[in-house]
Amino acid sequence: MTILKQTISVDSDHISLQSFHVTNSRRHDSQIAPFILRASHRVKKSKCYVMDNGFDSERFHKLIHEDMESQSLIPIRDWHASYVSGKFRPC
Repeated sequence: MTILKQTISVDSDHISLQSFHVTNSRRHDSQIAPFILRASHRVKKSKCYVMDNGFDSERFHKLIHEDMESQSLIPIRDWHASYVSGKFRPC
């Protein structure tokens, strides 16, 4: 039995699919997310990208803020962790 993993980007204002990725291999979402974000941004530039806390990293905040010139809304994974800092993340 093959298990497919889907990663999608949705425009929540217009309830429309912006981009997607399907794989049958085990890849973490953080490996696929940059491609999905950029593809979504090409379809429709958003003022804010909302992602779950699995994507909480300076890398994603930087991509969204600098490369895409948008805002990011990604909850902090663990407030007590040493990695919770950076130019684009709360200190």
